[in-house]
Amino acid sequence: MFGKKIIILLLSILFFNCAKRQIENNINYSMIGINGPPELSVGETAIYNVVAYDDNQKVLKKFSSLDVDWEFEEEKIILVEKKEKKFVKIKAINKGIFCIKAKYKDQITSYTVKIF
Repeated sequence: MFGKKIIILLLSILFFNCAKRQIENNINYSMIGINGPPELSVGETAIYNVVAYDDNQKVLKKFSSLDVDWEFEEEKIILVEKKEKKFVKIKAINKGIFCIKAKYKDQITSYTVKIF
């Protein structure tokens, strides 16, 4: 009888620790990516957004509310009109190539866009 109580207690502790870990990690994902047009013409505006994928390469729906850090290279050729948690709105102002980088936790992804 005493042994069963200890096993139940240990299983309860294990269950609550796993539940807590899922809440702290928010989601379980294997990679992130950036969606948007690979080319823009000068004066054109586009939205680029981040998506997260599970181990089976399926898009995770809950990722939309998470905070992503954005970084841009070659800012002379673009104007960042709006930057949100999951997306950025960019206007092409000069010809060239620029790179968008997105970071969430330990994942970093980049996307190269050509402006003509």
